[in-house]
Amino acid sequence: MIYNLYIFDRRGACLFYREWCRPLNTLAEDPEEEKKLMFGMLYSIKGLVAALGSKNAPSSSDGLNHLRTNAYTLHHFETLTGLRFVLNTDNSIVDMRGHLRHIYSGIWVQHVVQNPQYKIGEGGSAGRLPPAFAQSLEQYVTNLPGFK
Repeated sequence: MIYNLYIFDRRGACLFYREWCRPLNTLAEDPEEEKKLMFGMLYSIKGLVAALGSKNAPSSSDGLNHLRTNAYTLHHFETLTGLRFVLNTDNSIVDMRGHLRHIYSGIWVQHVVQNPQYKIGEGGSAGRLPPAFAQSLEQYVTNLPGFK
């Protein structure tokens, strides 16, 4: 089951958030705080992974692909420009990195980057993103095998 998707810029601003199914939300009254906590966790864990990782690892690898807890799995994909795509699922879904790559290269690039009306750095709310992005993303995610 797919719970939600975050898209952060390199400074930690949440450019997009979409929730499909979420069994428990303890921060429902303060969604902005949740976004800050999620980015802070990613930033800290990525730093820890880099510090503990091999010095011989390829530089193109960001080191954090997914994180599994007893309640959910966080799937992570970071672009070279610092965009972070984070998809939370239940633990039955093994690897969504390829799908996150597709969301970036096939949906984000097509509907946001190549859109002449979108100004880079104009994030912060899904309302500023082209509506075609949210529509294409919705169609793609709801057709994934793990979506229930």
